[in-house]
Amino acid sequence: MSIVVSGTADMVHLTLHRIAGVIQDRKMNGWPIFQDDEEWLYVTRPDLGEVCPVCAAYSGMIFSGSQVPITFPYNQLWDTELYIVLPRTHMPVLSLFSNEPCHCELYLQNAAETMERRLHEEKLAVV
Repeated sequence: MSIVVSGTADMVHLTLHRIAGVIQDRKMNGWPIFQDDEEWLYVTRPDLGEVCPVCAAYSGMIFSGSQVPITFPYNQLWDTELYIVLPRTHMPVLSLFSNEPCHCELYLQNAAETMERRLHEEKLAVV
């Protein structure tokens, strides 16, 4: 991906300054999670317990970021693992699942590529 900057020296300087501002802002603030351009892979964890039919049906499915909070309203971000979300599929009524919590996970796919594409689009917007 490339960006072409042209014009007078002052215009180029101003444009490069705006691009640097975009980069700095995203470096400091990042992006909110669960945006439409994200792809989240649903992974079951049979090593941690029996996989219920509901979770088995989701196994291997890809959800857009905007679908995750709708489909899994009780989701929980991991404190220690970036780009892994616990969907909490069995919530709020664990009694329907033998009182067993969901052990499944959602993994953000192609995180670096997604962030790079977003940043490039934002840089293009200030050129």
